[in-house]
Amino acid sequence: MPHHRSIHLVGSLSLSSNVECFHKVSELAGPGVARLPDGETGPRGMWIGWQAGKLACNLGLQPEG
Repeated sequence: MPHHRSIHLVGSLSLSSNVECFHKVSELAGPGVARLPDGETGPRGMWIGWQAGKLACNLGLQPEG
């Protein structure tokens, strides 16, 4: 009976698109991956900066300092 390991992926990939991320991770990890993140490409490539802009639009939140 073959042994299968589960793989948990977190974070960004420095690839140009989510499609490229899906193909590359599938190629490297094979059937051990049950779910694939989209790689946080494009404007989310610098995730914390992208997130800060989203939070700044929320009128219920105020920055400290």
